[in-house]
Amino acid sequence: MGFPCGASVTNFFVAFWEKNYLMNKPHLTKHIRFYTRFLDDIFILFQGNSDEADQFVHELNGITEFLKFTFKFSTTEIEYLDVKLTKDVTSHMFTSTVYRKPTYCNSMLHFSSFLPYKQKWSIVKGQLVRAGRMCSTITGFKSECKLLKDMFLNRGYPVDLLDDLIQEVEMKRIEGMYKPILNKIEVCTGQEFYSTNLATSSPIVEVTNTNSKTQFVLSFVTTFNVNSQAIWPIIIKNWFLISNNTFLAEKLEHRPQVVYKRGSNLKELLQRSLPHTQYSRQGMFPCGFCNWCKVVKTGNSFTIRNRKYQIFYKLNCESKSVIYVALCNCCPGFYIGKTDHRARDRFYEHDYVIRKKFRRQRISQTH
Repeated sequence: MGFPCGASVTNFFVAFWEKNYLMNKPHLTKHIRFYTRFLDDIFILFQGNSDEADQFVHELNGITEFLKFTFKFSTTEIEYLDVKLTKDVTSHMFTSTVYRKPTYCNSMLHFSSFLPYKQKWSIVKGQLVRAGRMCSTITGFKSECKLLKDMFLNRGYPVDLLDDLIQEVEMKRIEGMYKPILNKIEVCTGQEFYSTNLATSSPIVEVTNTNSKTQFVLSFVTTFNVNSQAIWPIIIKNWFLISNNTFLAEKLEHRPQVVYKRGSNLKELLQRSLPHTQYSRQGMFPCGFCNWCKVVKTGNSFTIRNRKYQIFYKLNCESKSVIYVALCNCCPGFYIGKTDHRARDRFYEHDYVIRKKFRRQRISQTH
C-alpha cells in the first residue's frame, strides 16, 4: 500500500476474489444480509451466531492460499473504518457514531499555524459536518461536537469560532442539509442507485441523476504570505478597472476566486538550496555540496569504447533512482550499476568497497 498504485491494485485484486471465490458460492452468501467493502476492509451483516461466523471465515481462508482474513464478530456493536455501529436489541435498529482508534492523538492543525484563516475555519466545519453525517442520533452528534470542541480548544482555536460553527452545523442538520448517512447506503447497479436500510435490508429504488454538469470557477493561485489578507480586498475593490476593459472582461468573464498555495516552511528557509545553474540544461553536473563533485564527469554525454551515449535528464550528485557508469582511469574497464538512493551515497559505498578490498563485490572485481 506504500506505492501510488497500491490502492487501485488492492481494489482490483479483492474485486477479482469476490467475483471468482465468494459471490458464486451460495452456501457462503446465504448468511450475508448486507455486504460492503473499502479496499481490503470488508463489512458484513451476518445472519448467524459466532460459531457460524467463525466457520464462515475459516472457509474463506481455505478457498485460496494467497488471501487470508482476520475478523471481529459482535451481536451488539462493531467498528468499521472510522464508524462505530451499535444495534438496539429492542428495536433491531442500528445507530452510528464516529470511531477513533485507541492510539488516536489530537493532531489537528494548531490555530497559530501560518495558514489562511479560511483554511482553519474549513477544518473545524469539515469535522463538524462529518460528525453530523456520521452520527445517526442527536445525542451522539452533540456528544461528538463536545469532544471536537475540547480538541480544538486544546489546539488554540477561539471559543467563539467553535460555538458559531457548531450552531450553524446543528441548524443545517435539523433542516436536512446534513442528513445522517446510516439509513441510506447507495449501491450502484448499472444506471440506478439502490438505498438499503440496514435494519430491514429491503432495497428501495432511487434513481439519481448522474448527468449534472460540473461548474468550473476561474481561480487566482498565489502563495500565502502576511500581506495576503490585505491584498485581496484591494483587488476586489478595484475589480471594476478590469471589468471595464473589454479585452480583459472577455477573457476573465467573472471575478476569480483566490486560492492560496503553501509558502516556504522553516526547513526550506534554513536548508541550503541547490544551485539553479545545474537545472538549465540536460546532463550530469556536480551538486556543489559534496566531495564527489571533483570526480564526477560533467556534461550531457559520455563515451565508452568509442561509442558516445547521450544523457537526456538533468542529474547531479543528489539525484535518486539513477543508472550510472564508473570508468577506470588506468584501464578500459568500467562498471554499470543502478541505485534508488542518492548518487553520492552510492559513490561512497563503492569507494568503501574498493578501499577495503571486498573482492566479492562486482565493482571491486571489475578493477
